[in-house]
Amino acid sequence: MKIKSIFRPFIWKSLLLAALLAFVNNACKKESTPMPEGAIESRITLNSQQEYIDYLVDRIEKCKAEGTAFVFEDEDGNKVENPDRAWLEAHHKTPIAMQDGMQERSGPVEPPPTCTEAVWASITVTGPQDGSYAGGLLRVYKSSTGYVRGNGMLFLPNTYSTPGGSTTMSTSTITYNCDGWCNDYFLTLDGIPQPTSIVITIFHQYNNNGTTQMCVTTVTVPNANVGFNSMLIRSLCFCGFG
Repeated sequence: MKIKSIFRPFIWKSLLLAALLAFVNNACKKESTPMPEGAIESRITLNSQQEYIDYLVDRIEKCKAEGTAFVFEDEDGNKVENPDRAWLEAHHKTPIAMQDGMQERSGPVEPPPTCTEAVWASITVTGPQDGSYAGGLLRVYKSSTGYVRGNGMLFLPNTYSTPGGSTTMSTSTITYNCDGWCNDYFLTLDGIPQPTSIVITIFHQYNNNGTTQMCVTTVTVPNANVGFNSMLIRSLCFCGFG
């Protein structure tokens, strides 16, 4: 009887501790549940500056047909809605010059061009014209280490929803040296998203030994991710690489 009286307090304390640990463990699991990633809607490859301009002109024509706008900025920070081909060719060149075909080296001793990559993006917000908007930051990381790419940050200007979907091009570009790794994209959005649909279009240029291509990926943003520093898409590789 004495033995039971000695160990009885330890038994109920152990049960209490086990229950407490189970509660804490479940709470931690609930808090650490990852938010859903964005869904890739489409991916296309562009092989020249001309193909890039053609792509933008096609999107602008669709915006005009829907009675909405694709907004760019010129070198002085002035906003331009639905610019024509001539304006795009003069004011919206790709960060890495794109040639039709491979750039040949002039001699066998000339080193190959530095391998570089560039990322920029646009944001499209669709919904009723009730003042709903979205905008914020898109950050790019190296998937293997989590280190930021270049300056690591793209600003997506506030874009108000329209039934046809209003689009704004980012005003900055991230550039960095190639290293063979894919990118992770984190998103921090402000605004009133619901019932707005938000799509981020990621433009990723890749230049290796004079051959330049561009991968254009459209990603739908889950509503749960709006307003948070959340993963937009994980390990998104250049088209043809992973």
